[in-house]
Amino acid sequence: MLEKSASKDSNEPPTWAWPEFAKSTEGTVRSLANRGRPHPFGSSFCGTEEMMGPTGLGRRDYFAFPGILLGMHSVFQTREEVAARVPGEDYLKFHFKLSGNNTVRFHGSDDINLRAGCMAIAIHPRGINKLDAHAHNATEHSLTFACRPTLFIDTLRLDPDALPTPIREFAQEKDPQPYLRVMPLSARVTKTVEEMLSCPYSGRFSHVHAEARALDLICMVLDVLVNNEDRPTVRLTPRDVATLESVRELLGQRFADPPTLAQLSRRTGINRTKLTQGFRHLFNETILDYCHRMRMQRARELLLDGLPVGSVAADVGYEHHSSFAQAFRSYFGFPPMELRRRRPPR
Repeated sequence: MLEKSASKDSNEPPTWAWPEFAKSTEGTVRSLANRGRPHPFGSSFCGTEEMMGPTGLGRRDYFAFPGILLGMHSVFQTREEVAARVPGEDYLKFHFKLSGNNTVRFHGSDDINLRAGCMAIAIHPRGINKLDAHAHNATEHSLTFACRPTLFIDTLRLDPDALPTPIREFAQEKDPQPYLRVMPLSARVTKTVEEMLSCPYSGRFSHVHAEARALDLICMVLDVLVNNEDRPTVRLTPRDVATLESVRELLGQRFADPPTLAQLSRRTGINRTKLTQGFRHLFNETILDYCHRMRMQRARELLLDGLPVGSVAADVGYEHHSSFAQAFRSYFGFPPMELRRRRPPR
């Protein structure tokens, strides 16, 4: 159960952990799926936690691939602020956020915001608490995997030395420290998440499809991390970083009609080379890709809210409906009208 925030008389928020019925499936699948009703995760589906009452409405579906990973598909909307203390259980977690906005903080660290259109990889060692807070009226739709070190050695058969340092230490069980890295969702990742949540196969094969998509998503995240380590470093001063963060904030407000590079360069006082290279180095995507991702994510939210395709196209800056439909299909892998069929239950 997703729990209510701690009262004003208490300094401690409630505790949330992976439910025992989900964790028990790490060795053997114990499916609780309703017979006769196909589930995207098939026999990998373990059960559901419902969220209801004054805090909000929704659910968390849990699934497991024995000996590989646990999974959680979250679809809910809060009615008030919801916060929970999450104890560490020596998991490495992969998180893919299609919509929503929450803040996480490991003990002794700064707050980190996870917004719609991001993916994250985190190491959460045993004995260390994490605070996870969702704002009032937040609409969460996300997919999360949790794995043990055996995933890298036994399943993926990876050489630990080829992995980025924090992941290598986790895979080698070297008492790793808390780690959280946030990156943008690429079009390919978003499409794969959507495919996993809308299985095209019958129930007897759906668990195979879900497991394959999950491992594909994990490989995509690891590939981004490895490529970032190999990328030449761009020298940025603290002032440059602050300026580039303000550029991203501006583009986040004006993504439907963004300023040109020349306009941004004049406005910020940063030359175009540092502007473009620094933005990509800092945020792991180009300015053009960022604006396009923001347009597509906003379009997805509006379509899920039931707005007509033509209105959505105009809202995200497309003059012609056909141009928007083509861009949407290229980004997500299916046309805008099909999104209604993929809408998660409310």
